Amino acid sequence: MAALLLLFWGLRIYYWHQIDEPPFSDLEDYVKLGSGVARSFDFSFDSFWRSYKPPTIPLFHGLVFFLFGDANLDALRYAQGLFVFGSAGFLAREIYIASASKPLAFSFLLIVAVAKSSVFWSYKAGTESLAEGFLYLVLGVSLWAQRAPAVCQAYFALGALSVAAILARPNFVPFLFLLSILPLVKAWKSSPSSFSKCLSAYILAIVLAWSPWITRNYRIYGDFLPLSTQGPYSFIWELGKVAIPGAGPEEKMDVNEIQAMASHRFKSDLEASRFANQVSALWLREHAKEYPRIVVNRILNQVNDRDVHLTKVSRIELFDGFIPLLDKNRWNVWSGFLGIAIMALRYPWAIQLLLGVVPTFVFGALFLGYARMLEPILPMVLSGNIMLVYVLSQGAKSLMKHRLPGA
Repeated sequence: MAALLLLFWGLRIYYWHQIDEPPFSDLEDYVKLGSGVARSFDFSFDSFWRSYKPPTIPLFHGLVFFLFGDANLDALRYAQGLFVFGSAGFLAREIYIASASKPLAFSFLLIVAVAKSSVFWSYKAGTESLAEGFLYLVLGVSLWAQRAPAVCQAYFALGALSVAAILARPNFVPFLFLLSILPLVKAWKSSPSSFSKCLSAYILAIVLAWSPWITRNYRIYGDFLPLSTQGPYSFIWELGKVAIPGAGPEEKMDVNEIQAMASHRFKSDLEASRFANQVSALWLREHAKEYPRIVVNRILNQVNDRDVHLTKVSRIELFDGFIPLLDKNRWNVWSGFLGIAIMALRYPWAIQLLLGVVPTFVFGALFLGYARMLEPILPMVLSGNIMLVYVLSQGAKSLMKHRLPGA
């Protein structure tokens, strides 16, 4: 464990000292939001864009900046690293408890430590590193709830952390509907009274975790806003010029033009977001047959493309000199997904891993096809290759025992 700890932190700290890249674009926006939270608990960009980003990332940044100094990016990197390593360690512990396999648990931690995507995003003030940590943490808590179906604290933690993950990256929405199913079924079979208490704890946690953001937005707009006003703009981001409801057939705009005119045409960013929802709905009606093919192409692009946006430094070559890191290619990604699926078929506890990874991946592709959408779940997917080897080796051992009873 000490060696893994040194490897995890050694690679990241060495990488941080290899490059110098000030935040820009969305990364700069998150630093600005974090500073606003640290100074006055304000999640607004300005007087118009008041809820453009969901709150978890700005809140995390704001807490770090409040404790260690405004826009202290060095402290932020260490905080992100602690969150990722702690979450991965918790998930590894649950994998070990479920599988009774130390190699399986430690190999997962090793992959997280040496995954190029994890090292790369650990430097940046975006959503990717924290999203990676939330994936591990929520999966770990879901395994805890599954192995201890009468422990209502696990369900409370699962509900609260699922909401926090969703308010960090909305493509985690499937967590809320999928990761509680098997633990709750197990709780029902164990004891109906325990099921009732644990379901209540799960729902209460969701309400308590989500209500501050919903209440804040209701006070601003006098209306219900559970996530942010960014969603429809993300949907049309890659679509080029799109038709505008109520306009002539020749009048089309791209997302930047739609956002540029928002503050002049609408009273609030919520009203502007609802107009952008209408734009998205119109596009879907006009491209209903084309959209599934677009989603498939986005999935393939996320798997095949290692180039990412939001960077001025290389995602491919991280270090000056050769340091072997684990990166994706189309084969190890698809075999990783296959390994997680086979693991889930062979060992029911691993269904939680499958339900956490695959729907998150697909749900994200409904909106964007950028390669960085896969990055937070990539180490988990690559660990599926170890799971594939594990299942095959366990099958081989079982086969040998049947053929050689005395072995």
